[in-house]
Amino acid sequence: MWPCLFDEHNVEGNYEVIHQALKFCSPVEQPVFRVVDDVTREASLQSVKAGAVLFNLPAKRIIQIQNSYREIKRTGRAYVFDGKRMTKSSFSYRLPAEWSLVP
Repeated sequence: MWPCLFDEHNVEGNYEVIHQALKFCSPVEQPVFRVVDDVTREASLQSVKAGAVLFNLPAKRIIQIQNSYREIKRTGRAYVFDGKRMTKSSFSYRLPAEWSLVP
């Protein structure tokens, strides 16, 4: 479920679809979701040992990541996780200057 599909399956005030997915899917199989209530907020705070995923969102949006794997730096390289294991493929990243990294 990609972020745009979230809105197709969940309507304001009725989040039963995402609640069921969070309840029954293993942490690494959970779909992408928005924080819309206490259930999704709690789920967003749980580490799933799947690394970090960053989306290029419009300015002034908050991206929250809990990463217990290693410290996130402004620039670096990371390996690609294929859903089962780390691959030999890697990618470089550089966070925009206007993004803040806070503990």
